[in-house]
Order: sequence, then C-alpha cells, then structure tokens
Amino acid sequence: MSNRFGYHTEKTVIDGWVSGRVSNCKSGWSMTGRIKMKIKSNKGRDRRGLSTIVGAVFMVLLMAGALNVVLWALKQQDTVSQTIIQAQNSRVAKLNEKISFANVQVNNNKFNLTVSNSGGSVAHLVSLYVVNSTASPKQEYIYNINYYVSGRNSTTNIGQSLPLVVQSSNKYTVKVVTDGGNSATTTVSPISSLVMSMSLIAIPPTIAPGANATLLLAVTNNSTSPLTQLVSASVKPSCSGTCTLTLQSSQGNNTLLSSGQTIFFKWKYNIGGSDGSSVTFTASIVNGNPGNTATATVQIRLLASSYASSSDYTSTVVDKYVQKPEIYMTMPSPFGIPSRSSDQALWGVTVVNPTDKIMNVSRVVIQTYQTTATGNAAIFSSGCSLTAVSPTNGTWSCPTDNTVEWKKTLSPANPMKIGARSAFSFLVLVPPGSLSQISQLPSLPITATVFTSVGEFAKTGYSSNMASNSAMPNIYVSNTANSTSSAQMIGNYINVSPGASITLNVVLADMDTSTTYSINSGTLVNINIPPDFTNISVSNNHGGFGTPTITQFADGSYLVSATVTTTKLDGKNSPPGDLAAITLPITMTAPSTLTSNKVYVIYITTDGVVNNPSNFGIGAIAEFPIQVNHS
Repeated sequence: MSNRFGYHTEKTVIDGWVSGRVSNCKSGWSMTGRIKMKIKSNKGRDRRGLSTIVGAVFMVLLMAGALNVVLWALKQQDTVSQTIIQAQNSRVAKLNEKISFANVQVNNNKFNLTVSNSGGSVAHLVSLYVVNSTASPKQEYIYNINYYVSGRNSTTNIGQSLPLVVQSSNKYTVKVVTDGGNSATTTVSPISSLVMSMSLIAIPPTIAPGANATLLLAVTNNSTSPLTQLVSASVKPSCSGTCTLTLQSSQGNNTLLSSGQTIFFKWKYNIGGSDGSSVTFTASIVNGNPGNTATATVQIRLLASSYASSSDYTSTVVDKYVQKPEIYMTMPSPFGIPSRSSDQALWGVTVVNPTDKIMNVSRVVIQTYQTTATGNAAIFSSGCSLTAVSPTNGTWSCPTDNTVEWKKTLSPANPMKIGARSAFSFLVLVPPGSLSQISQLPSLPITATVFTSVGEFAKTGYSSNMASNSAMPNIYVSNTANSTSSAQMIGNYINVSPGASITLNVVLADMDTSTTYSINSGTLVNINIPPDFTNISVSNNHGGFGTPTITQFADGSYLVSATVTTTKLDGKNSPPGDLAAITLPITMTAPSTLTSNKVYVIYITTDGVVNNPSNFGIGAIAEFPIQVNHS
C-alpha cells in the first residue's frame, strides 16, 4: 500500500514468519525485514497482535530510511566542499608558481634548459613548446615533459632527452608550461643575427719596434636573447708601412655569453716594423654578424722620435714639464687563489712628480672593475688583511670589495711628499679574494688613482687575470737576489748620480707558497731600458734562467730577455731543488750628461703560463722609475 509521501509497504505471513518491505518510489530506496512470531489459534487476537508487530517493523524501516537519506545528503555536501577546496588550492598554487628561464644552452645539438621557480609552491612542468621561427612556414613542436621545480629552486637538462635537433643558425621561441597553467617564454637567437656591443683596446697604443702589445676586446650581449653557443672571437691585423707580427697568446674563446653579460677576449702580439708604421686590428665574433666589429690601432715609434709628444717610455720625457703626476704600476698576473689563505702578492703604484715643486699625495687607490660575467667575484675582498711595504705610515685597507687604498694620517695630517722631478712607490702585499661561482677570469681591467696637491688623476689600460688554485707570479726589483721578503722589495731608484753604475735585481717569484702550483719553464722575462743608459750587462749569477740576450735598437734603447729554465719555480725553496724566486741581475751605467734632473722608466714584463689552470697566461709587470740627478 502507498501513502501520499510515496512510501509503499508490503507484508506476508508464511509459516509463522512475518516479512515486510518499505520502499519509496521517489527516492529509489527500499528496506525489508522479517520477524518470526507465534500464531495463536484465536484469529481475532492474532490479527491485532500481528498488526502491532507489523507497525513496529514499519516504523523501524521508516527510521532507517530517513537516516540513510540524511547520510546521503551529508555525503553530497562533503563532495561539493572538497571540490571547492581543491579548486581554491589549485588557484593558490598557481599564484605561488613563478617560473622563468635561468639559462638556455645547446649541448650536442639538444636544448639544455634551466628553469627556476622563485615562488613558494612546487611547479610541475608538463609541456614544452618550441617554434622554429627561421623555417618557412614556421615549425612548431609540442612535447610532454615531467619535471618538478620546488620553490626557490631550479632544474636543468630540460630538453636533452627530446628528439628535437637544434640548428645553430635557426631562431627559436621556447615556452614551458606548468600543470597549474603558468608559463615562461624565451627567444633563442643565433649569433649571426645579433649586433652586440664591442670595444677593442690596444695596450699600449704606441710601442717601440719589437715590443709587445695586448689587445683587449669586451663583448656585451645587450639583447634579451641568450646565446646558446659558446662564443669565440678573432682579430685580424692590417699593417700600414712595414710590419712583422707574431701572435704569442690568446685567451677567452669558447665562453658562454648570457643575456646582459659582458665577456673579455685577449690577444698578445709581438710587433716589429719601421718607425711610423701602424697596425690596425679588427675584432669580430666567430660566425657572428658580418658588420659587428671593433677596431684598435697600434703605432710603431722609435723612442727618440716620440719624446716631443708622448710619455709612454720616460716619465718626464726628458725636459717635458706638466703639472700632473705620472702613474706607474706593479701587479701580479695571474692573481691566483692558492690553498693557503695567508699567501699575498705584490701590488704597487709609483707616482712620479715631473714638476719643479714638491707634490703631496694624500690617497692612492687600486681598483678592479666588475661585469656581470664575473658574478659575485671579489678580486680584493672587503676588509682583507694587508702587509704594508711602502710607506709604513698612513693606512692601508680594503674598504670595499675590489678596492685597495692607502690614505694619509689624518691627525696630524701627514701626506706623502714627493720631491721635484722625483718618485715614490706605494707598495702593498694583498691576499686574493674569491671568484665565487666561476673558476677563472682571463682578463681584469685595473685602474690606479692618486689624489695629490695638484688634483686627482687616474690611469687606466692595465690588465691582470685571476684563477682559482693557481700560482701567483710577481715581477719586481729587490735589494737582494732571489728574495721574496717585503722588506727588500723596492719600486724605484732616486738620487742616482750621473754616470753611476746601477744594478737591478729583477726578481721573478711565485708568491703562492704551495708546492702544487708553479710557473712553467719557458716563461719569458723582458726588461726594456730607455736610451742614454749604456754598458748593459747581465751577471752570470742568473740561476733558473737560460742565457740572457741583449738587443739594442736604432734609437739607443735596449731589450734584455731571458727564459725560465727551472721546472720548480713554485713558491717554496724546500725540498731541495725547489725555488721560490729567481733573479736577473742587470748592470747599467746611468746617463752622464744632464742639464736637469730626469726620470726614466724601466719596463719589466713577463710572458708565459702557469701549470694550473693548464696554459693559463702569465702577464705580471713592473714599471720601475729611475731618477738621475743632473749633478
């Protein structure tokens, strides 16, 4: 039977059992029950008892059905709530994903993509889209990937397992998509399609015949496209006049250049030729944009013919009178990072006063300049521990990363006084800093700045280099042969009498005290001596060097050269056979006929390699002024 609520009941009596079923045709549910009872012979009373029992069964079944409906409703509400929560979590996770391309490379003609996630949620990378924009029509590739990038982290090697073969001459658009719907896109352009900022500098721009010139090329990728290829550069010389050129070394090729970064390339040439000739160098990127070049010119001049217009080879250039200081430097190269934190190398700035008045110096600064290519490199570390060589008064410090400074005593004020037509050297031993994320820098621009009573002046054009786990070659003049003591290092000679005999102990030393890192045999040391000096000779006591050669040029200047023969120039003098330093003792006679005090500059250079990193170039220099009195 059915009622107005849609419930239908049935009952059956069989062999003393009463069976009942309640169902609802609207909701589709039903329940059945069965109760055993004893049937009495009194049929009237049996019917009354049976109806009571059937009613009870019916009520039980009805309550159970109502409870089932309530439970079903609660379950449906929970399902809806979970769906809402999951949708909200998905939206929050999507907002917390912040993916970007940290690096784009091509290894073995396959993309090697690095994706970083600066958000707080884990990003699930599920799709990679690549469009070949060079093809006509454009070709699009879609790949399913499966990479997880946790918050504040990155993952690499994306694309290495895909079948796509990347062509270096094609331009690609690459897009990666996360499971949450976020994406990052980058454009990969071939080198030949980009015009990059390039600057080529010749150091020095004017040389004597047979001298060395260094070419320094700076290349900046100022586009938003990363370069997937390793970048190399080339330089082509063009001579005007009579020239001979020998490439001695090159550094910087096969370097990765990301968007916004600057890298350096370096070439060293030995250049000969007639007076007045010039060499124009044109630098370009290998397989780069044909019109993307930079040029620099090196002039070949005999010293005698350049006196009137240049001070490249003598500080005061005979009788030249200028109201500003001349600046010369001493520096190691490479400025290696050895295993011993206490090791230090010699850096120096020599200030020459070419005037007839006393010049006061209140501050001297040696500074390196950083690019994005160096990352967080600190060539000099802030607060580094220094050893003063000269002067011992005033204050030496590393006030910031990449800066070494000497300042006068403030109270009482005590600047360094440099006499008329004289010189003074500011020398200090400095420990190397840290290269951070990179292992070597082939070239480091160096600037020396002096603050004087006639103004502030700076000199650029110097370059050093740096490498982890390397020797620290220094070239300098010492009072004692083979000495690495700071007390015996000198930066200039003053008050030399006319016609006096002078001996220079030119010391090549490895300031790294480890026996692991060394200066390779075959390294060349050159000493350039200006005209007016005579009787040039080298003592036989030059252990560690081969037989020196002395060459005189047409202008009267000399070049003394010697090659390192020892294989144990490694910063230690033990065990037996090891050498910390070797010396070229050079004797010369000072000019004898002068009408006024003059300052001459001896240029001391090196050319060679260290044992680690393999074939890493040596370029230590020392510029040594000599003041000769006229009487």
